Amino acid sequence: NPGNKVVIPLAFVEPKIEKPVGDPPSPPDGRKEDPKPMTAEEDAGVCCWDTKFYFYTARPFQVDPSIRSTIGTPNFPSYTSGHSTFSGAAATILGHLFPGESAGMNAKAKEASESRIYGCIHYRVDCEAGLKCGANIAAYAVKRAQADGAGN
Repeated sequence: NPGNKVVIPLAFVEPKIEKPVGDPPSPPDGRKEDPKPMTAEEDAGVCCWDTKFYFYTARPFQVDPSIRSTIGTPNFPSYTSGHSTFSGAAATILGHLFPGESAGMNAKAKEASESRIYGCIHYRVDCEAGLKCGANIAAYAVKRAQADGAGN
């Protein structure tokens, strides 16, 4: 959209960190790490921001100026919640890598998602859709990795 600014979230800015010496750690069950499932986080971001600028939904405080946020007020559309989308994807990937921790990961993702509602910067539908979208994207990444033998 001409005239509209596109804000790139900090999640897309790659920090400059020195690489550690030696091999990266593997999950405790002995599987080797594979970067393919982690592409879910990047795919989740692309999906979320495409959705935000397709629907261009105003945030609660933009609709009703009497609503005050208890946290910073982002300068990009509301639907879907980025925190929820990233959290849903991360919980699904980590739940695959560490099956015994899956329920806890999903609970933490839901808590992160709901914090955006309590902060008055998202509607519940933004967060629920974000969690579901992130989880679906990550499930696809896991299936893709399993298909080529990397995710087993």
